[in-house]
Amino acid sequence: GATGLLFGTVQGVYQVLPWSLDWLHKTGNAGHMIDPMAHAHMNLVGGVSVAIMGLLYYFLPKLLGRPVFSFRLAKFSFWCIVVGVFGFYLAAVSLGFVEGSRMLDGMTYDAAKASVGFWHPLLLATTASVMGLGFWSFIANVLLTVRGRTIRTIRTIRTIRTIRTMDDGRQTIGSSKRPSSIVHRPSSESSESSPPDRKLVAFIVFSVIAILLGTIQGVIQILDPVEEWLEDASPAGYLVTPLAHAQLNMVGFAIMALMTMSIFVLPRILGRTVVDPVAGRRALAVIGVGIACSYAVFLGVGLLESIYIHNHIATDPDAAVHARQAVVGTWGRYALFIGAQAIVGIGYVLLFRHISSVIGRETIRAYWRTFRGRMGTAGHEALRVHPRALPPAYPEAQRKALLSGLVEAVGLMGIGWMYSGRPFIGIMLLGGWIAGFLTFMYVVLAVAGGASALPFLLVLYYVFTIMSGIACYRSYLRDARLHLAA
Repeated sequence: GATGLLFGTVQGVYQVLPWSLDWLHKTGNAGHMIDPMAHAHMNLVGGVSVAIMGLLYYFLPKLLGRPVFSFRLAKFSFWCIVVGVFGFYLAAVSLGFVEGSRMLDGMTYDAAKASVGFWHPLLLATTASVMGLGFWSFIANVLLTVRGRTIRTIRTIRTIRTIRTMDDGRQTIGSSKRPSSIVHRPSSESSESSPPDRKLVAFIVFSVIAILLGTIQGVIQILDPVEEWLEDASPAGYLVTPLAHAQLNMVGFAIMALMTMSIFVLPRILGRTVVDPVAGRRALAVIGVGIACSYAVFLGVGLLESIYIHNHIATDPDAAVHARQAVVGTWGRYALFIGAQAIVGIGYVLLFRHISSVIGRETIRAYWRTFRGRMGTAGHEALRVHPRALPPAYPEAQRKALLSGLVEAVGLMGIGWMYSGRPFIGIMLLGGWIAGFLTFMYVVLAVAGGASALPFLLVLYYVFTIMSGIACYRSYLRDARLHLAA
């Protein structure tokens, strides 16, 4: 999981550089194979999903009070996922780069795709199938474990027999150390301190069924005829993938599994009395209903609109616009989308209330009191001028304070603070404030649709820099007076 996130985040940083972003934009569908297809699968499957699978293999025996069905099947699913996701990633990046380069040489996307021949569908379908096999074997292992079955191979039995020790002339395994390759049954001591919670297992089953449907859909939609059909039905095809597809894989599987394990673990790591988490299960049930409704809405509306577009595109150039009115109408569309997501949102609110009740209001209040106190102390320390930056005479301190404030006020926010001996605040302003304001400026200009809002943004920027300059000037003089008085 960590390796997958490493690959994904490194790619994410590189592809937002200007030359990379420009290349991806110019290559269109070929660039889309690199981002979002390869990038998203490495982050979400190679990073997040693999980590969650490992967590489920660890926590499922604790939820049920018995070992997983098969450790060999667990290893098989792991290696299929690893080989499949890295193979899919390399295939998508390589095909995207080759086809994108040929598009820049003058080819259309269809011609560039045809130029690589059968390798395009073969590489993607093969690696996606291996990845799907890993998920499906994992799902089978989880469902068989929930059904209450376990398996011991002959090799495992022989391994256990070899580690038995002699006690009073009889073979026992009470003091034997189990081999590391066996997913062990929780001990009686751990079971007493962490009793199983089988009622939460239903939501683990929900999450693995979601990933089952999501991976089946993923393998189907990567096939050339399906991919082209959805592409030609754009933007309605976007509802099918990635929206419906991601709803199952990331919300239905990843988030549902993580929330279920969190409800199980939270009272145990806090040392609270373990009780039946009725409110937590109610929240998970509402979220599950919302996920199912969202998937049905995205998939259903997307397919119906796509069918309409394909049936009318030959005679109606605006078929994509008219499809919205013909299927459920503009307002009906909004009502379905917002209503389904609102159910998920209500479930999140209920979940937060349950987590808050488990932690306890007094604990939360105490945490925030401590947090505010520590942040206040840290703020005072960050504002304090370093002794080496304080001059021996007050006139020199005035000149340095004035220069620091002017540097801030002219727009170089953060430089004045660093020059006056407050490097932490200087770095935070220079990095965080500048980046944050530039992002805010970009969003405002994009929404405004032009440079009409630019004067307002410049005025706002300099208001903050002047305020920072005044604060820098006054705080430096204050510390200089205290230093010289001492």
